[in-house]
Amino acid sequence: MVTLKAKLFLPWSNNIVSKIKDCENKLHHHSRTLQEVCVICQTSREESQCQAFSDHQVAIKTALVYKDLPFYIQAEQLKEFLHAYIHKHDAIYILLKKETSQIGHLLTQICATAYPEQIFYLTEDDQTISSPALTLTEETHFSLIQYVNELIYSGNYSSAQVLLDESLSGKHSEINELLNLGNQLFLLNLDKENVPGKQHPLNLLMETLAAHDISDREELDYLRRLMSVQDQKQRPFIAVLHNYAEFLYEQDDIIDFIVLYYRLAEETLLFALGWDHDWNNQFIYREDAGFKLAFPKWRLSKHYHRYNQALREYIQTVEAKKRVQIRSSHQAAIENLTSEEAYFAQLYLAFANKGIVQCIEFRHEGVSGHGFADLTKKELENLCSGKTPLQLIDPLLKRLGLKPEHSIFELLNKGIMALLQEQDNASGMY
Repeated sequence: MVTLKAKLFLPWSNNIVSKIKDCENKLHHHSRTLQEVCVICQTSREESQCQAFSDHQVAIKTALVYKDLPFYIQAEQLKEFLHAYIHKHDAIYILLKKETSQIGHLLTQICATAYPEQIFYLTEDDQTISSPALTLTEETHFSLIQYVNELIYSGNYSSAQVLLDESLSGKHSEINELLNLGNQLFLLNLDKENVPGKQHPLNLLMETLAAHDISDREELDYLRRLMSVQDQKQRPFIAVLHNYAEFLYEQDDIIDFIVLYYRLAEETLLFALGWDHDWNNQFIYREDAGFKLAFPKWRLSKHYHRYNQALREYIQTVEAKKRVQIRSSHQAAIENLTSEEAYFAQLYLAFANKGIVQCIEFRHEGVSGHGFADLTKKELENLCSGKTPLQLIDPLLKRLGLKPEHSIFELLNKGIMALLQEQDNASGMY
């Protein structure tokens, strides 16, 4: 039986020692032993004072989140620290106070969202320990920026728009454009808009990130490469599909993830075969393809299994011609093939991976495919031999030069929060 390690989180205060002792007594009252305290400091001076404490019974740790940083950067830093510091066998205790600093509210909100099964609350006015679901009541005094931050990082761009419309009376056109971009990403609707005088939201995002100096050159170059997605180019569309699937997997939205994974595999196979669609949705050969599989004589439709069928027929022809069996255990057979035959053989083996096949088949068996099967993330990774479905297909994407190194969603959220913080600084409205 695993015993949870009790960790207490406290924002820095001048009477931090007494607060630690008070919380330690509360845990003892309920037969729990406090083993570690992590103090969230916002200045180097606070951190130095905290590190000077010594307690033979309780380990004292610190996390430094500078108070002069914009809120959204504080949130990112704190999330990153908590992700590395909190383990699955930790019991997290937070002291709920009547007057709580912004960093205290942020700490509580992140923990309640990311670690709901591990968090416990201590109160100042009594000695009870509870684990209620965190509710955003008037007493919590969460700021508008905090609300928006949590909404967009969970992908709820529509609710963020409603909240800002109600609070700012529509005086946030640039923020609204970026929120609309988030909604368009979820609809995979990034076609070119021919609106005179209106720039594409990706341009606005690049300008925002550059103006606030919160993205490096590689991130901006990534967004620049995505611009051609509005012209229905394959490479940026596959990058967006991967970003979207990765986001859904992190959010534990397995049903929708399977749908996006199927689309990712489908578009990747189309690309790898050297095929594309024109503006009339007719199949054409991709101009920059190194190898191009000849179109089959039978009618080809826009479905993964039809693409895979054409590839299988080609492999069967090669096997008969060269008198070999193309299997993952027969690498020697592939060495005797031409460069084109070897390319398509390796492609065939990549998509014959058991985990990838099962994930693709689950698209039809699951709820999203009008079936009744359901699956958890843990079960899905068991089917993939302990890996995630994306980890199985990523090596192929890297070989094809399709694996995105950045996330459009992370960059978009940084841009939205930068504009919101800018308005906050200018008006003090929130």
